[in-house]
Amino acid sequence: MEDIEKEIAEEEGHDNIEMLHENSEKENKRKEDDNIRFSKMGSNQDKKRNIIIIVFIVIAVILIGVIGIITLTKEGDKSNNKDDDNTEEVVKEDINKKVSYVACDDASGHLNVRNSIAGDIIDGLSCFEEVELLEEAGSSDICDKWYRVNYQRKGNTYTGYVCGKYVKESITDATSIKKMREVIDKVNKYYDDNQVMVYCGGTTDSKTIQIKEDGHTFDAQYLKSEFKSIEELKKYILTFMDESLIKVKLEVSDYNNPKMFDNYYEIDGNLYCRNYSAKGWHNLYTGNYNIEVVSETENIINLRIAYEYLDENKVDENGGCSLTNISSCPTSYFKYVIKNATLSRNNGNYIVTKMEFHD
Repeated sequence: MEDIEKEIAEEEGHDNIEMLHENSEKENKRKEDDNIRFSKMGSNQDKKRNIIIIVFIVIAVILIGVIGIITLTKEGDKSNNKDDDNTEEVVKEDINKKVSYVACDDASGHLNVRNSIAGDIIDGLSCFEEVELLEEAGSSDICDKWYRVNYQRKGNTYTGYVCGKYVKESITDATSIKKMREVIDKVNKYYDDNQVMVYCGGTTDSKTIQIKEDGHTFDAQYLKSEFKSIEELKKYILTFMDESLIKVKLEVSDYNNPKMFDNYYEIDGNLYCRNYSAKGWHNLYTGNYNIEVVSETENIINLRIAYEYLDENKVDENGGCSLTNISSCPTSYFKYVIKNATLSRNNGNYIVTKMEFHD
């Protein structure tokens, strides 16, 4: 019995050892599993933490960028506002700027320009020629008040001294005078074009038309106008001058029965204008002029225009002075003829209503 009990005890002990060993292995495995699980959890947490850090960095960079852009935009707006303010100041100054010019009762001579007060004569200024007053330069026996001035000549700026007795300030501003000159330029072009051909506005290409008349045949050239019809051309003309100043009748001739010196044809939806003449027209008008505003009301402006001519008694084309090369002509070779003009004004726009054209 004792032996059996002993064997039983030994077996139970052995079983207990195995159970303990098995339990030990399970415990170790559980710990390993826990370590692996905790390791994975730690790794995931690290990844999450890193992602969160990256997100925060990205957001911070974006915010810094947005703040920078807003700051730059505000500074840009301030700069633009300053520029706008400067532009407004320039525009206001331009609008209010008065023009100084040479005053005269006739066009018989030039105002002397000297190299100093009462100094040597170096140039001459014509009637109504504009000058920029730089400063008062004192007085002398021959003039109570001298000005040092700038003036434009043939694209260049010159400086000299003139007697203030013959310099006036215009009753209107520089911007208004510029607009007046723009419409006078258009009227002068209309007049010049009609002297030999007819006024056509802007032109592109040309068309040759065969004309048979009195037993003769010749090829006549007509220019294609920028305007499609005679009505369009007339409408444009009336934007710068009164209908009473129109010198050539605005009417279309029969293209199917062309006659000598027909002025206008409408062909295939386009307007064509005569570009040939049987007469010559030549004078010594240079195309330059100066203006004086004599009187001005809200709607009516009266002007005097000093047209510039080469003096026929002094021109020597062999010597280089001619209409095609006026830059080589000395000041004394020019003379001026004064004519009158009247403009009407409506909402800041000008139309010439009366005008004595240059010869």
